[in-house]
Amino acid sequence: MTNFPNLYVKKGDLYVFLSVFKTKYAISYLQSEEDKKILKEGKVDFYSFSYDSTICTTIDKNAEKSGKGNLQLGVVNPHLEYTEWGWSKDGLGLRYYLNERYGRYEMPNLKNE
Repeated sequence: MTNFPNLYVKKGDLYVFLSVFKTKYAISYLQSEEDKKILKEGKVDFYSFSYDSTICTTIDKNAEKSGKGNLQLGVVNPHLEYTEWGWSKDGLGLRYYLNERYGRYEMPNLKNE
């Protein structure tokens, strides 16, 4: 469901899976014909995102904790370089994310900073 808002503004319409989800979990929502028209006409042209660093998790309680840089909880990835501020440099992670986003939305990606 975390991708639902992005899919909604890309297509400008509700997906079939949302109808199934609505029925399965007894969710209700209101959408007027005017809402449908506005969303259909206002579809996005590109996908914009921010990709700052990669976070790793582990079950090892003794692993070196991260939390510098972007202040997110995680552990240090020994395979990555880090900036002097503690932010990881992960070009492969960014490439993976770009591929996944393009595969999902089939539209240009714009990395914003």
